Amino acid sequence: MKEYRFEPPSKMITVKEGATVNVQLNGHRVAYSAYGMVTSLNGEPEEGVVVEAVGRDKCSHFQEESSTEISGQFRIRGLQPECDYVVRMKEGAEINQHIQRATPVGIPVKATDGDIQGLRLIVFHPLNQMDLTVYVQATNAEYLRTLRAKLCREDAPDSPVHVMKLDSSNGKSSRGLNSAMLVFPSIPADGRGYFLQLESSLSHQTHSYTTHAVHFKANSSFKLVRLSFKPEPKIMEQELGQSSYLALPVMIVVLIGFLNQQKVLPFINWLLQSLSNSLNSGVFNGRGNNVSIDHNISDAIIVEPVLNVTKRKAKPRKT
Repeated sequence: MKEYRFEPPSKMITVKEGATVNVQLNGHRVAYSAYGMVTSLNGEPEEGVVVEAVGRDKCSHFQEESSTEISGQFRIRGLQPECDYVVRMKEGAEINQHIQRATPVGIPVKATDGDIQGLRLIVFHPLNQMDLTVYVQATNAEYLRTLRAKLCREDAPDSPVHVMKLDSSNGKSSRGLNSAMLVFPSIPADGRGYFLQLESSLSHQTHSYTTHAVHFKANSSFKLVRLSFKPEPKIMEQELGQSSYLALPVMIVVLIGFLNQQKVLPFINWLLQSLSNSLNSGVFNGRGNNVSIDHNISDAIIVEPVLNVTKRKAKPRKT
């Protein structure tokens, strides 16, 4: 009856025993109602949601509210025609605790000369699960097979919540590409701190690499974490040691020679001169031997035909 005003506002009557008295009152409507519905995102009606209409500007002292029925319908009564209102979900310490938020946040209305129809609010319940996806990128596709991703809570870093290998069926990657994506099981959206970190089976003796942890809060419905792995091959210590051992004496000799140029240079000149003389004498001896051999061969050739001629002339005569 808060939307009507009656004339006269009050009237005194006397009722005698056994008598019937008729009283006429004239009513005039002075306020209106706002009708609407509250549903979830999938269209299901929401029961027990408190909705309010709050006056704006000069009517900020007006406030009316109502609660939704099992069908999700609500009716807010007593809206003054000269006032602007905002219809919204009511917030408070002990009100609508089963609802996280509503959209739209507020609906501006004004009941000028009649009721307001067709208002709708969509509410969202508090999230209790968070979906986690991890995108991993490496410098080489072969490195992905050596990796696994570890999910831990910040208050228990030594007790992983989930551990997933990139070569498992949960990892989705294309052949020849140096990236992969992992879909982790859902975790409670409890606002706790978590971190993700990569681990590799590559030996630190052959590769140099570091893995950094990514920290985040479980306070949303979805989280995408990007991780990278960039190892660098090491030069083998054995090869480096052998080359160092061979180069060290040479460097020492060169250093000593440079520091003692006045003493070393005459020795080097003498050594080069001796080596040159040895080579020259060897060449001359070789030439002499070749000449002697050539003369012997020539003599043998000359003697052989002469002997043959002598043998031919020595035949006996017939008598």
